[in-house]
Amino acid sequence: MTAACGLVDRANLQVPHILNADTGGIRSIASNSLQLMAKNIVVYLVRFLYVAIVARFLGPELYGLLVYGQTWYLVFLPFAFMGLQLAISRLIGRDNSRAREISTQTLSLRILASVLTALVCAGSGWLLVDSREVALLITVFSIALVFRSLAQWANEIFNAFESSWRTLRQESLFRSVEVVLGILVLVSGGGIYLLAFVHSMVWLLQALRGIYLVHREYTGIHIDLSLGRLKPVLLMAIPFLAGAFLTNWELQGAIILFHNHAGEGQASGSFALAIQIMIILSVLFASITIAALPVLSRSAQRKDHKDLLFVDTLMRAGFLGCAMVGIAGMALGPSLVIRIFGEQYLLAARLIGPALWCLLPFSLASTLTAFTIARGYYYLSPACHLAGAVVLTVSLPILVAEWGATGGIIAAGLGLGTSAICLIMIAVTRNWLDALKVLVYPALCVAALLATYNLLEPFSVWLALPASLLVLLGLAHMTGTISAADRQLVKQLMDRSRAQA
Repeated sequence: MTAACGLVDRANLQVPHILNADTGGIRSIASNSLQLMAKNIVVYLVRFLYVAIVARFLGPELYGLLVYGQTWYLVFLPFAFMGLQLAISRLIGRDNSRAREISTQTLSLRILASVLTALVCAGSGWLLVDSREVALLITVFSIALVFRSLAQWANEIFNAFESSWRTLRQESLFRSVEVVLGILVLVSGGGIYLLAFVHSMVWLLQALRGIYLVHREYTGIHIDLSLGRLKPVLLMAIPFLAGAFLTNWELQGAIILFHNHAGEGQASGSFALAIQIMIILSVLFASITIAALPVLSRSAQRKDHKDLLFVDTLMRAGFLGCAMVGIAGMALGPSLVIRIFGEQYLLAARLIGPALWCLLPFSLASTLTAFTIARGYYYLSPACHLAGAVVLTVSLPILVAEWGATGGIIAAGLGLGTSAICLIMIAVTRNWLDALKVLVYPALCVAALLATYNLLEPFSVWLALPASLLVLLGLAHMTGTISAADRQLVKQLMDRSRAQA
């Protein structure tokens, strides 16, 4: 390894057998990923049910307005988080002995940042949005900024201690409470403002319980607002904040840009719904990289290069998993959207397939972002995501003017794709990736999947979908994209899950 430039001689790396003792990190990533994904599956199944009920009840126009107000506050959310989500996992993952110090610094900074961000978010709504009704909605949602930030801080502490099961309990409980209360609001005749208020209050309850659990079970609660103690973590947080904001803009910004370009109406609601479904699923893939970061950080600190092996596995899994979701979205998504949300969301039904393919570049970029952070290259990822954010912001109005809502989805994909390509180019240049195994072979598998589906789809979707998936998995086995070690790991995890059950 050439330390000065970060290059790695991959030829000298010995790939351990997946079941050897020195692959405990992979098993740890897999185990914690499964716990986080279980959390997110439970949470977002509940959330999806809520979205379906609210969208169907309100209709595309009112639903689009609600999502626009919510998205406005979500765009500001990274400033409340101060980019510390990944930093907490990295720092505590590297050195548990500093957990008390890190928790004090990050909680104190989080409190200051979230209050200031909430004020700026509400103020910007009144200054920049023409509609007083929308500005009021943004103000109500701004309350959630403070409480969501603190609730997320507690979750980050849980994840840093590899206690993802506690995050599962928290999120499952409070998202279910929000759904129940939201349905009661709709049934009783309450409007979008009351829905926004309920959203904020549920985050308040979750924050209180999360902070209590951290105090009782982990690091205790200490607040120190002195600038001298906060300055080091603030300086460290800057690149994390930049990266988090830009990534968030790549996901959420499309909704705001499209609404500002197309105005209120059914098109905005349908576009927002398609993007929201994609974002819900993106969290499942992000779970893997969140769970991986503590292990990647320890490996980077030891300089044992196992993080390269982990990233190889995560990249291949991302390629195949996102391709499966994308093709399923093309085949089944339109009919499911109509059945769940109603005929009024015909446009969303047409958009859902292309929207879900945006998960592929997101997954690749997310994995490489975690890797670069674990290695201490804090500014590489923000630079790449800046390129993606610029592409999204510039291209969306142009493409929407040409192709309508479909152009908006293409712009979202271009933004995420730009970030992914930039990160991939850096990784390949520095020899962090086995390009043939991790990029070329998986890309060929995905190309064969699409070719098979498009060839057979005119005859029958029910023929095209399973046939294309079989082609994908068959080629993945033939090219080594799915290795014997991968199969052994899956078998081991399934056996362990059954034993625990």
